[in-house]
This record gives sequence, C-alpha cells and structure tokens, in this order.
Amino acid sequence: MTKKSEVPTNKILEDSLKPLELDKIYKDFFSKNVSPTYDKKCDAFNTLGKEKEDVKKVCSKLVHFVKKISELGKAEESAKYCKYLPHWLYDEIGGIHLDHSTKIGKIPYAQKLIDIGNTVNKEIKKNSCTLKSEYIDSLDELIKRKYMFIYYKKQAEIKSVIYSQSKYDCDKYFTYLSNIKLLYNKLKNDKCKRSFWYSPLESDYFSCGKTGDPKDLLSKAEACKAKGSGSGGGSIWGIFWGGSSGGTSVGEKEYENELAKYESENESLDSQSDRYYLNYQPERDYDY
Repeated sequence: MTKKSEVPTNKILEDSLKPLELDKIYKDFFSKNVSPTYDKKCDAFNTLGKEKEDVKKVCSKLVHFVKKISELGKAEESAKYCKYLPHWLYDEIGGIHLDHSTKIGKIPYAQKLIDIGNTVNKEIKKNSCTLKSEYIDSLDELIKRKYMFIYYKKQAEIKSVIYSQSKYDCDKYFTYLSNIKLLYNKLKNDKCKRSFWYSPLESDYFSCGKTGDPKDLLSKAEACKAKGSGSGGGSIWGIFWGGSSGGTSVGEKEYENELAKYESENESLDSQSDRYYLNYQPERDYDY
C-alpha cells in the first residue's frame, strides 16, 4: 500500500495499469515474444561481462523495432510507436540493470544502445525514429515516464469511461488514478518551477501548461467506488490536498463538453510531440 505522499514504485504502477489494458496497443507492437535476426551491430557489446548476452538480445530487438516502425505506412502511425520506443528501451534496460537509482549515464551500455538505434535510423529512407540521449536522470525516473505517457495518451478514453452512464470497474480505475495522481504531483512539484536554469517541462509524457491533473477523474472514480460499497464517507482528497469530493453526477451535455475539451487538448499535444519526434536531430540538441 502506497503511503499518503509517497511516489508509487514501478511495480505498483504496473500492477494498477495492467487490469485496465491502457497500454495494450504498445505491448502488442513491442511484443516480448519477438525473436529478431541477430544484427552484427550488436557485436559492440562482446566486451561486456555477465550482462553481455542480455544486452545483445535487447540490441537486436531495438534494431528490429526501429525498422518495424519505419515500415509502417503512415507517418502518424510511425510517430505513435516511435514515441513509445524510449519507454520500451528503458524498461528493457531496467530488467538487466536492477539498481534503478543509477543515473542512466553511468550504465555503460545504455548510450551505446541509443547510438546503435540511431545508426540504424541513418540507413532508413522514411519514418525514421531517432532516440534522444539521456544522461542525468536516474533509470527509475526514466521508467516512470512511461506511466505518465500512457496516462496522457489515454486521458480522453479514461474520461469517456468514468463520465459515461455505463458501469465500469470503479475499484480498478480508482487504484490506477490514485497512483497516477501521486506521480503527477511529484512531477508537477519537480518540473514546473520556473528558474534561470530550467523552463517548465513540456513533453509527450508530462506538460506543465496543459490540463492533465487527474484529480477530477479520481474524484469521480472515488464517488463510484463509494456508491458501489454503499458508503459515502472517507474521501481520498485528504491524501492529496485535504479537500473533499462532491461525487455529483454529470449530465450527458456536460460529459460531451468535458470529453471534447480533453480530446482537443490531447490532439494539440499529440501534434506537437509528433513533430518533435519526426524532426528531432540529436546533434542539434544540447539540452541534457
């Protein structure tokens, strides 16, 4: 059980996401069962110790997925999976390097994997997918980005479920959104303070300037959960900001207006991040 202000572990985040299958589209594409042909570029890891074989397997999969993304017919489809590629890669690295507190720049094979992926990209004529280098963030932070990325991409879908008049599994959505809220609060506190050195974060996995706070969705899920259990007491808001949830129902018109707002905001963010990923050139990026 996560404490009041404690950021959930990656396992807790994964366990609460899994029943809702919000990441199914990515898991189907980046299948764990794929057995790609070995690529000689991965010989670069022959000098590694006990991690050598595992890293070479990840390397071959990375080459396979970079090529698979490029072979998709439409640029929009390629961009969709390209944006998930770094999240897949950090998950894979996390399965090998078990100390997730390590800065990614200190993991000897991490940058080399990115370099190989980008070398493959240079051989691709269209729909290339360039990976951005990371140095100062911990592996744990990079893995957690995946959960916010999925939340942002599926925000409108989640809202359509929770604000609809149809039945849904209140407990599962409540647990998931409670964990996302804690992670959201952490990122907002860490990434949205303007200073001389840093600007508020705007990315495909978190936006300081866009509507993304899950508090309203969490409030609705809590009201549904309380109604299902026959109890109206004990609000979750004491955990996050000391308020109370009203748990009032919304009409069809309000639902449609709210859903349209979410879809519009998500579409705007998608188009911006699509351009970023399709046009990104690492040699021009000095913001490490």
